[in-house]
Amino acid sequence: MAMVTGFPRCWGPRCCIYLTSPSRGSLWALMRGRVALAIEVRRVSADGRGALHALLLRGEGAGRLLSRAFSPRVGRPHLATHGDLLGPQGEPIDDGLLLRLEGSPETYLVTLHGNPHVADALIEWWVSLGATASEDLLPPWGDGDPIFRDALSSLPRAPGSRAAAFLLEQGSAGFARWLRSTAGRVPSQEEIGDLLELAPVGEAVLVAARVALAGVPNSGKSTLLNRLVGEERVVTSPLPGTTRDLIEETILCGGFPVTLIDGAGLREEGTDLELRGMERMGAAIASADLVLHLLPPWVEGPSLLEGDLPPLLKIGSRCDEDRSRMCPGQLPVSGITGEGLDELRSEIPRRLYGCSTIPRGIPVPFLARHRRVLESAWQLASGGSDPSPVLAALREDL
Repeated sequence: MAMVTGFPRCWGPRCCIYLTSPSRGSLWALMRGRVALAIEVRRVSADGRGALHALLLRGEGAGRLLSRAFSPRVGRPHLATHGDLLGPQGEPIDDGLLLRLEGSPETYLVTLHGNPHVADALIEWWVSLGATASEDLLPPWGDGDPIFRDALSSLPRAPGSRAAAFLLEQGSAGFARWLRSTAGRVPSQEEIGDLLELAPVGEAVLVAARVALAGVPNSGKSTLLNRLVGEERVVTSPLPGTTRDLIEETILCGGFPVTLIDGAGLREEGTDLELRGMERMGAAIASADLVLHLLPPWVEGPSLLEGDLPPLLKIGSRCDEDRSRMCPGQLPVSGITGEGLDELRSEIPRRLYGCSTIPRGIPVPFLARHRRVLESAWQLASGGSDPSPVLAALREDL
């Protein structure tokens, strides 16, 4: 059977593959290496930018099918595994995430990119193994765990594989498991408070922080942005005032989306056009979540950054030219050689959220509505009242 490979990753519908239990003849097919299961294909949410298709596989023999269709092998339950979705000859068709859920029969969730031809090719391949396919617009987990539904509905907004893995783990274990555990006990104020401290981290997985690149003209801002983005997004020149308009590009740092903002270099004088550019850059700096203050070797004297500013991360920019004049506390970075870029990618989320990568293995609320419920529960607990009714409303999706 001819398979379609090498697709561009364009947007497409999300689907769900649902495998029911096999018949006795299907079990014989399984023993011979063919899987005969009923596969139901359902559109479950709108298009997005990350893991755009979700395939739910359930039924005895689903794991056997995946042993031929996914590499590497499935890991522990509720731990998302990144790997290749394979075709009939073992060739990679796409990469995605595989999550094994607890319970019987065997249940797996697969995410892949949004090209509809990729999903069609996978379905065709699985049908060739003895499965059958049908389509429905209703998601099969409509009456399931509300946090799992939150995770699945958030997948289109996931900016990358780490974010998608985080959502799947929180929806199947993590925060969902913690919330289920409160059905038979009363959580303490401290326990709820610990989760509230992690809420900004969970929400940051889906909402990009704004990070401004500030410095004098020719401090290396545009060169650094181009290097972080991986392409020449901004024209660079030794002439001051080359960058006047605001340039925004979103990258991933430790799995977190971060929007970098570049604009006019800061100086005391300039033409009317340059002054307007500096005014726009000043507004961007004031509203940023973090400011990367680039300080090239020749910069001396007081900083032009004044007033009530967001947190600053001092960058010893253009460090390939002269490291001897760098001041303590500066992170040496060169947009030309790439020195310090890995450290910078780790330091940005650490300054923003207190961690360098998206957390795994712990419960983390990831939506604003989760945080609001926890805030109400914490207030009840702090006043000596029982927070259980508030948590039950979220747990039961009332």
